[in-house]
Amino acid sequence: HSYGALINPALISGGNQQGLFTANRSLGGGISHDFVALTKSRANGQHIALTLNSLSTGSILERTIWQPEGTGATTSATLSSVGLGISQAFSEYFHAGMQLKYGLEQLGVYRAHNVYLDLGFLYKLDIADLQFAAALTNFGPNTPISNLPIGNESALAATKNDISYLAISILFAALSF
Repeated sequence: HSYGALINPALISGGNQQGLFTANRSLGGGISHDFVALTKSRANGQHIALTLNSLSTGSILERTIWQPEGTGATTSATLSSVGLGISQAFSEYFHAGMQLKYGLEQLGVYRAHNVYLDLGFLYKLDIADLQFAAALTNFGPNTPISNLPIGNESALAATKNDISYLAISILFAALSF
């Protein structure tokens, strides 16, 4: 399934389908999630996928402790990635896949670029169409944020990991709805 590229690259060949999948959803508070996947079937049970994924906040009013009603300026946060994946059906029951992604995280003028790897497998059981799948997603090195003000590092309110944790928390909260 093309949608499988979002959560587990092994699912790309698990459905034995090819095509285009696109989704857009508003998670509330101006946060939107966009996803596009294009999958293509190849010989011998192999599938390839190209994905685009974006989570963005829209405009956020900047506030300070001296101006709690806002400074008049706005900022935004965006998490984006583009990926290329491959999935292989090793048998009728076992599928494995991997996806290499380039990611950009941005909060106002602060940016972090990284390369991530997703690994996953899918095992189809003989019992009542049950399936078992697991994935390791967004595995990659920690990278520093660029555009830090020199001599004023305390101006940065959140580190890259905090931004990622916030985005993941927002996404899980929205999915739990």
